[in-house]
Amino acid sequence: FDGAVDNPSVKELTIASLISTRPYASADCDLSVAITRVPRTQAGLVARVDDPANPQNFIVVFWDGVGNVRLYKRVAGTWTQNMILGAVTYADGRILRLVCSGNNVSVYYNGTQVGSTTAVADAGIVGNKNHGLFATYAANTFTEYTAA
Repeated sequence: FDGAVDNPSVKELTIASLISTRPYASADCDLSVAITRVPRTQAGLVARVDDPANPQNFIVVFWDGVGNVRLYKRVAGTWTQNMILGAVTYADGRILRLVCSGNNVSVYYNGTQVGSTTAVADAGIVGNKNHGLFATYAANTFTEYTAA
């Protein structure tokens, strides 16, 4: 970058502004979506969100923008990172899938499982029924969203 910046402003992004969820009948879910993302941004799926307006407990799986799919959980406002981590080859429109069944959580990218199935048994997460999308940039696009 060669130039000047006048009057910059910075706005903190809240977790609630990065997710879009809706309530479902069950905490168990099989979510999938085709993602086209802007370089160096993150996009993915969020599941088992306690309160969409003030999310403190949930699971998020996302393409990290640098070659990996990652699964994090947030319990009582505290993050546990890289519960599942796997290097993948990104291409626009590939399907990211998150399966939550009881305490078992699995992630798939382009039809292939990423890492191993992991347990998420936290009381603040396992019963929540809000699921949906996650993105750090509004221009990321999602198509073919399915939830079962």
